[in-house]
Amino acid sequence: MIIDEDHDSSFKEHSSPRYHARQIALQRCRTNEAVLVMGTATPSLEIYHLAKEGKIHLHTLTKRPQGVLPPTVRIVENQKESNVLSSELSFAIKQRLEKKEQIILLLNRRGYSPLIYSPSTSSYVPCPNCTTNLCYHKKGTTICHLCGHTETLDSLQKRMGEGLTLKGTGTQKLEENLLEAFPQTRVERLDQDSIQDRSLLNEVISRLLGGEIDILTGTQMIAKGLDASRVTLVGVLNAGIGLGLPDFRANERVFSLLTQVAGRAGRSKLKGEVLIETNAPNHPVIQMAMNQNYIQFYESEIPVRKELFYPPFSRLVRVVSRSKEEQISLETIELVFGVLKKFFPSKDTILLGPAPCPFYRIDSNFRNHIILKTSSPNIWREIFKKEIRPLKLSKKVYLEIDFDPLDLV
Repeated sequence: MIIDEDHDSSFKEHSSPRYHARQIALQRCRTNEAVLVMGTATPSLEIYHLAKEGKIHLHTLTKRPQGVLPPTVRIVENQKESNVLSSELSFAIKQRLEKKEQIILLLNRRGYSPLIYSPSTSSYVPCPNCTTNLCYHKKGTTICHLCGHTETLDSLQKRMGEGLTLKGTGTQKLEENLLEAFPQTRVERLDQDSIQDRSLLNEVISRLLGGEIDILTGTQMIAKGLDASRVTLVGVLNAGIGLGLPDFRANERVFSLLTQVAGRAGRSKLKGEVLIETNAPNHPVIQMAMNQNYIQFYESEIPVRKELFYPPFSRLVRVVSRSKEEQISLETIELVFGVLKKFFPSKDTILLGPAPCPFYRIDSNFRNHIILKTSSPNIWREIFKKEIRPLKLSKKVYLEIDFDPLDLV
């Protein structure tokens, strides 16, 4: 059995039942005495640590197929130019277009402008249902990317006052600027808004491979396994997006994304180049991504994980209470915390919380959580089964119990 792109977060189910496809595959292989092959250029730290410990076999490909050389990777510091495309990236695009070669541009932000500034409140316009800001999309629509709330810009101006200002750049704005700068160029955008089903995604990929697209731009989905022989330039805009998230895997996600998208350049005899634009050029994660050095990243990250008792040195359990009534959400998580606290102190488990989730409101639901770090997950499965699941909770609250969560926001 083979799991390709094993690092991909889509293998983890984020709604009940919250399983990971890798765990199912491992169990199937044990049952059928089969071999599981997990392929990726950026394995999760948990999987690579298992290999380092000798618990799974590690096979390393040290060279690209057919003697193809790795791309040249450079960091370009954002100079706060007024244009969406920096002069350096624009020049590199122009060179490739003249040679009839293809370009991939990654910007991990949907929409036209991710922020809308309101002078009447001196703040960015929030979603009325969530702890996040509304994003402006073309055709005069604003959207919340958490709950899907939509509102026209005209309606927003009536509610928030005149003088709203669009801030920042999303993939729609990047696409628009590319068409203005290179009017004869065939540009395609690949993100959640442009691709509504799998058949459309496959169609765009086929057109790219067939040479019918000159520039492919989009969010992180364009980093997934594209093998186009004439793509010689990959540009990453705002490469530091995600580094500041309150999640212990934030650095790993950014490193993996940058490494994966860089691997789309120069996959044939044509020499590849990668330009990483960022306002944090000296950030260690950006530097290691530039060097395409997974081992260095692993060795820098693993001591931090060990000190803080995060995976691979523990297993996580996350409990989230969500309710449209704030007090009920809080009372529920405190009830669960009180039950769990009976089993402490524990030599191999740390209990964190209760606390508001970083995204405290989503779709008008107030969210609070507890996080367990443990080296005895099976014991805690039994405790949750016997102590937490039988609790008589309000019908106005939903309790999420997630073993091995991939994010904590």
